[in-house]
Amino acid sequence: MTGFPRMKAYLASLPGGTTAYPAYEAKASLVRFMLEVCPPPTDVSELPSDVASVLTDPPPANVWISEALHFACTLALADHHKLDERGVRSFWFEQMSLLVQSPLYRGLLTSLTPQTLLKTAGMRWTGFHRGMELEAAESGEDAIELVLRHPPGLVTPFLAEGFVGCFHALGAASTVPGMRVKLAAVHPSRATFRMAWGAEA
Repeated sequence: MTGFPRMKAYLASLPGGTTAYPAYEAKASLVRFMLEVCPPPTDVSELPSDVASVLTDPPPANVWISEALHFACTLALADHHKLDERGVRSFWFEQMSLLVQSPLYRGLLTSLTPQTLLKTAGMRWTGFHRGMELEAAESGEDAIELVLRHPPGLVTPFLAEGFVGCFHALGAASTVPGMRVKLAAVHPSRATFRMAWGAEA
């Protein structure tokens, strides 16, 4: 394959490509909202068949797909639209903003206080991801640290930048819309994010 370099490198790095880590799954609704922001390529002949299938005929919103396949779809869209790190942050910010405001998820994800985010981040996370763990802890008076744990290589530094946009969208829909999010650290099996507001922002 000559196109989709980041997707190609990502799948080559995983044991089994899109079937890697089968216990780790994502809701297909995430892909459906991604496609509202970044349409798929019209020519999918260079994509693996399962990636092409999900992008051109996404499963119903409540279906679970492999997390590796979800991320491969993300990278295929990022490659097609030539997104850099800033671009993927904006991509997932827009995707998550659509999801947060959708009738299905609005009650679950809008108008959350920082205290609620702190106490329930892990529980709310499991509505969209199985296997990967999200832990939240206080970090100073006006900040929360989020730690995302995953198998080696499942979340690349580029994908971690996308999660900055995702968490930023949740912050924007919270009771403190001026919340700032940054990627604090990336390791092979975890990524750490900081959500801050008030004096900490």
